[in-house]
Amino acid sequence: MKAIGVVIALILVLGLVILAQDTATMTSPVIRTNAEEIQFTVDCGGFEAGGDYRLGFGSVDGVEGATLELLKDGSAVEAELVSFSQDHTQTWWGMPKLKMTGFLLQATPAGQKLRLRVKVPRSLADSLAAIYLGVSRDYGGGLWYLEDGVEVKKDLW
Repeated sequence: MKAIGVVIALILVLGLVILAQDTATMTSPVIRTNAEEIQFTVDCGGFEAGGDYRLGFGSVDGVEGATLELLKDGSAVEAELVSFSQDHTQTWWGMPKLKMTGFLLQATPAGQKLRLRVKVPRSLADSLAAIYLGVSRDYGGGLWYLEDGVEVKKDLW
């Protein structure tokens, strides 16, 4: 009887590992600073073939004045720049939503790796308690859930 419980637990764990493999990922940000601006760079990958994703940057009240670049192998990528409300962030960061700006990726090819670079004027960055970077996926019906993300608090720049 004990062996059956172990086998069932092992099957459940392996099933969760297999399900998690379809989740987009994002690296920890590289932060570069100088007297004029703060630059945040993250690499994203693990996109499901044909999925729609948003790679975004924002804060509780939004960040107007930031410059965003989307790169693949060092070259600019054509993608629609959109402003959006990222809902369902309560379990991530303790707030129900964020105001974000980012790139909309439609029908993403499997295995694609992209770099998001965000440049924020220092005066603007210093006025924020934290910024947020995230990759969210469209699950249909207007539901965009975060698949990976990071909060960067002001004391890190």
